[in-house]
Amino acid sequence: MTPWQIESLQGDLVRLEPLAASHLEDLWAASRDPEVWRWLSITRPASRDELGSWIDEAVAGPDLPFATVLRESGAAVGSTRYLALRPEHRSVEIGWTWLAREAWGSGANAEAKLLMLSHAFDVWGCRRVELKTSTASTCSSVAARTATAPGTASSTTSGRR
Repeated sequence: MTPWQIESLQGDLVRLEPLAASHLEDLWAASRDPEVWRWLSITRPASRDELGSWIDEAVAGPDLPFATVLRESGAAVGSTRYLALRPEHRSVEIGWTWLAREAWGSGANAEAKLLMLSHAFDVWGCRRVELKTSTASTCSSVAARTATAPGTASSTTSGRR
């Protein structure tokens, strides 16, 4: 297990909770739309058992996976994670993000990324945080402003969901 641990990260729209089997029913409902999984490197789980296995594998490590929970409803609508944790280099990646279609464009993903970036830089003292994304011309356009550690150049990137 990583020396970096998190109980939860809370914003105005979302709370990122450590992914657990207790999120299965909400995530099963959130994952039914094939478009949700379109750009991930795995096939959409076809059953609750397959999604449960995916959750078990994610929780087993070495990543730090989260359920993305809407604060207003309390429902888990997706998942994201820290991966490639390298505390010795003060570096981490953020990726494996997916959200139910109804959360697209709601600000949930942007807030989740801001929470994760802020935690990595401000709490863990990271010098580098990398975002893992996929792009395609048929995806809706989104813009993400990436934060950087103090004393480094900031950058703005645009991509597609």
